[in-house]
Amino acid sequence: MPQVLVIGVLIIVGGIIGVFAVIVIGIRVEDRRGSATDPGSGYLASGTRWLLGLYVDHTACRYVSNPRHDCPKCRRASANH
Repeated sequence: MPQVLVIGVLIIVGGIIGVFAVIVIGIRVEDRRGSATDPGSGYLASGTRWLLGLYVDHTACRYVSNPRHDCPKCRRASANH
């Protein structure tokens, strides 16, 4: 019985470490790319954003009087128009 408990604890701890590693790697990738305001670039980025509850609200970009202060995504969108 104690062996089953130890195996169960190791499986749970391994799962927690795995989720933590995915979050850390996802944060590093997003930080390196500087792409927090862009759509998720893949499953890792989308999963990390979902786990952390990260989203970007672009409603304030509509009220910026100087386009230089737009976020990068809105700046690209206004340059295309």
